[in-house]
Amino acid sequence: MLGFADHVVAPQISSTAAKKKYAKLKKSLKPQPLDVAQIARFVRDKNAAFKAAIDACPLDYPALETLVAAKHKPPAELNSCLTSVDGGDMLLGDDRNLKLDHVKLDLASLLANLKTSDIYHNQIQSEDAWKILEQRNSLYGNLTVKLSPELSDALFESQAVVKLYAHQAAAINAIDSGSNVIVSTATASGKSLIYQIPVLRQLELNVDSRAIFIFPTKALAQDQKRSLSDVLANHTLLRHNVHENEHFISTYDGDTPFESCSSTRIRGRKQPTIRDLIRETCRVMFTNFDTLHKTFARHKSWIQMLTNLKIVVVDELHCYSGRFGMHCSLVMMRLKRLCAHYGNTTVRFISCSATIANPVQHMSVFFGIPPEKITLVNVDGSPAGKKHQIVWNPPPVDGSIIPPPVNDDEDNEDKVEFENPNVNNDDMEIGHEENGINAPQPPRKQQYIERVAPTVEAVNLCMEFLKNDIRFICFVKNRRTCETVLKEFYDRFEKTQTEKFRERVMSYRGGYSREDRREIERKMFDGKLFGIIATSALELGVDIGTLDVVLHLGYPRTMASYRQQLGRAGRRRNDSASIMIADGRNRVDQHFVKFPNDLFDGNPDTIHLPFSNTHEIVNLHLHCAAAELAMRLDEYTRVLSTLNIPLEEFTTAEPALLWDPIHQVYFAARQYEGNPAKSFQVRESEEEEDYRVIDVRTNQDVEFVEFKKAFMLLYDGAIFLHRGQSYFILDVDHAKRISRARTTNVSYITKIRDYKLISPHQITNQIQRNPTTTTTTTTAATMKNSAASRPITIHRGLLKVTTISTGYFKLDPRTQQKIEAVDMGNETNRIESFANGFWWEHVCGGIDSSGSGGNGGGDDGASDVVANVLRKNGIDLGEAVHAAGHAIFMAISKLQELEEGLGAGGAGIEAHCAGMYGPGPKSIFIYVSPFSCSKSNGEVAMRRLWSSILTVLDSAVTILEACSCEAGCSDCIIMGFPKCKAMNSRLNRKGGILVLKTLLPEKL
Repeated sequence: MLGFADHVVAPQISSTAAKKKYAKLKKSLKPQPLDVAQIARFVRDKNAAFKAAIDACPLDYPALETLVAAKHKPPAELNSCLTSVDGGDMLLGDDRNLKLDHVKLDLASLLANLKTSDIYHNQIQSEDAWKILEQRNSLYGNLTVKLSPELSDALFESQAVVKLYAHQAAAINAIDSGSNVIVSTATASGKSLIYQIPVLRQLELNVDSRAIFIFPTKALAQDQKRSLSDVLANHTLLRHNVHENEHFISTYDGDTPFESCSSTRIRGRKQPTIRDLIRETCRVMFTNFDTLHKTFARHKSWIQMLTNLKIVVVDELHCYSGRFGMHCSLVMMRLKRLCAHYGNTTVRFISCSATIANPVQHMSVFFGIPPEKITLVNVDGSPAGKKHQIVWNPPPVDGSIIPPPVNDDEDNEDKVEFENPNVNNDDMEIGHEENGINAPQPPRKQQYIERVAPTVEAVNLCMEFLKNDIRFICFVKNRRTCETVLKEFYDRFEKTQTEKFRERVMSYRGGYSREDRREIERKMFDGKLFGIIATSALELGVDIGTLDVVLHLGYPRTMASYRQQLGRAGRRRNDSASIMIADGRNRVDQHFVKFPNDLFDGNPDTIHLPFSNTHEIVNLHLHCAAAELAMRLDEYTRVLSTLNIPLEEFTTAEPALLWDPIHQVYFAARQYEGNPAKSFQVRESEEEEDYRVIDVRTNQDVEFVEFKKAFMLLYDGAIFLHRGQSYFILDVDHAKRISRARTTNVSYITKIRDYKLISPHQITNQIQRNPTTTTTTTTAATMKNSAASRPITIHRGLLKVTTISTGYFKLDPRTQQKIEAVDMGNETNRIESFANGFWWEHVCGGIDSSGSGGNGGGDDGASDVVANVLRKNGIDLGEAVHAAGHAIFMAISKLQELEEGLGAGGAGIEAHCAGMYGPGPKSIFIYVSPFSCSKSNGEVAMRRLWSSILTVLDSAVTILEACSCEAGCSDCIIMGFPKCKAMNSRLNRKGGILVLKTLLPEKL
């Protein structure tokens, strides 16, 4: 294997031309004579090594004093050689002293000295927290059908490769035999060749063959398009086709222009559009499921593609899960159906995926292919250098304490962001503020050691990497942390007078303009950047050059994501390291601190597509399919059978397909006007106009902010971070979606101070529960007998959610500690919206702190009984209701996890307990957050949850009864995402049980 390009492997050299080129290239690798500057660098490096060797000597080493005296004073002739070559400075400015005083270490040496460095304070807390995976050698394979000399030459010329790894050869052989293939190997194992080579072979056999490449992100699609274009440019048989047809390999997505190639008319008709030409003449199309979904209604214009389609590639298949994955799977079903309509039933499917537990089963369900027609390739033959996996727990801060840990995992860039600064009374759940009561918070029952902020630890480590020219990427969970870490870097550069490093570190996340992202990608690929701060946007396999270290600021939510991030370093044979920096407040992170092998050797994720629970998605795509081509009854039943949906269960799906008894076919409902695809998106996102952030000094756009994030990020006085620069928000015009800002150098960041007012707006359903069951326990009997005459009511419908900002907190960007609370008034920022949900009002009636009662305007006398029983047992009403709300939320989250692979937070569902502080009625609201990008998921989940509400309540009681704690713990009701604004305080597990049992008479 050639050392200069062993990250990619190619077929065996089969042509004389390639062998000559290989020999020439090998000859060029022979050592060349050194010039004066190279000799000087060689001498300088030797001197630095000598200095390092002296530093490593034991104190009692003979003649050490003489050596120490000499090591800081190189000979005069050596200084002359180092500082001047041919009359010019070889080392400029402060770099001269830096080069002489600092010995640069490679990664292995740096890690070896890590525990003796100034930044180390026992962050690696056990031997198990540092695992080393030894170097893995290459394992090669052979093809059953040799490649053409032209293809061999093209691959050698474009990627300088000579052999195929075992997994590449096995996958290509399976494709040649007619099988569909899924490849589940490590990142940077050369998976792209597995689908490039079969496509190029098809084009050699028939230049009219077509292929569709589908990638989850545009950046990844463009990266793979460049790679394939390089091969085609060196293919002597195919490159003339590329020159003659500019659309031979093209991107077809939302950014593809609709304009005509020319404005001239021929016989009264306009020239075909660019999209028309791509559909007609493109051989390899790079697209996505969003575009395919919208275009199949005009399938007659796709005849060339559908008739000649030979290969469909879906990369990163593990990304297609949950509701989005189901939508994409059904789009694939429609694509296969249209191909079959035009006589094409020989399409083969190739997928690549991160390591998951069920690759064959997932591919079978996604593509609708029997498992026996799928070949799994999961034995990785690519080489890998030694890899260090480390769990790094920040040290304590002066033995101080913080509130109980909460999971501050913001979901990925598609989710609403909530930060987690230290709590105070202004930060409580909103029940106390909406009632006008600012009750003091009782002492917390659990305290935890406060630790140094993960962002500070990350910057400390990365500064060591920068000093030693070690390239790194730091993965964070959200845009705010991304910008905060970058700003911490820039501040550190300024304090340490290392401003030259500023151009070596950049951030990369969603929200940047396309031009900014392309600039950053280019610098990454060209090796101009030594450090990247990134969200999950760079988690997938975009080639960003060689990296040495990956840092994870907290566990990235799934094992698949962790392993994807892990694979970003050590591409090629280089040694690499992965350092997971734990958050002291995150119980998942702290679990991995205690049990690091659960992280290193954790079971891969299982991906599933629960079609049987999501009839509305299936029904939408059946309407699309019926609008594209009238659907026969046997097709209809076959689709439902493939998706494991009983026909009798699906007859209630609305709107129903129209049945034509004469022709015995189904048509789409009339309400879709012939194109149901226009009525929904596969990502189920709502199309809202973004907010513009404008710099008032330059009148230029700084950034576009999604509507759902604007309320939390843009408000008067906010500090908005963009690429490490702070902007002060002057004002926000919600009508025009414009925010004016100016640059600033303040040393703080901000977090909005907001609360919600929630009230019923429209009731659509309700359930009444009337306890009648006898029981032997006195407390339960009292509750049952007193409440029997007045049923308890749970409502479902529309809630009015008013989100109000009263100002903001100034926070220390390093520690997230509150510096100051700024009050701007209740009308500063107010948004009214409506949300679907269910609720339980007046849970404990109107019992006040003195014990006098009344139902507070409620309609269920059982509430008063619950309140009396709780008071007699010394249980605070607010704590009991709060615990019940937590338990309901946790039960919903578990149910969602089982059915759709995502928790309540992932479905955009939130819980709100009103009236936690002081007298007045207590209420529990479960609703879909108006600011969630998963709002559509939540809407569907809410309908399903209502149909099984008693199961949810029963599960909530089980969660509480299964634990023996007093105030709630991480084993029962301590919440993760979305966080509890009361920081998991004011919880009483036993009280929560009593509250919930009033809705479950059989439990009394």
